[in-house]
Amino acid sequence: MTFDFYQNFLRYNQDQLCEIIINKDAYQEEALKAAWRIAGEKGYADAIQQRLNDKEAADAGLAQDFQNARDIFNDGCYIIVHKSEIIAVESCLAENGIEYFSTERNSMRAGGRFYYFRKDDFDTATTLLGIH
Repeated sequence: MTFDFYQNFLRYNQDQLCEIIINKDAYQEEALKAAWRIAGEKGYADAIQQRLNDKEAADAGLAQDFQNARDIFNDGCYIIVHKSEIIAVESCLAENGIEYFSTERNSMRAGGRFYYFRKDDFDTATTLLGIH
């Protein structure tokens, strides 16, 4: 006896069908086919496809952000900023278009944050921040 995904999913709303389609790796191929079929029959296919496209674009953006952060981290250029100076430092870096990656961790007794820079930006950042 096989499970009838189509009959089971007929009662699903757009969000439930979308959940199946977006999380396709967690479902059998027959389940995906049934979800898409029903989405088409109920007029949800275009909206679900748009949500799927948005999710894939967001995932690609996150992957790129992670790669950029890893590249910056691997350059090995960093400063440690006391928590009382974080807002001023981040404002200065943003105003001057300096790309950085920061981690919040207990870097000092009172707490602080590590700021990592690309090698090309490190001298500019430290000059702007008055660090020599």
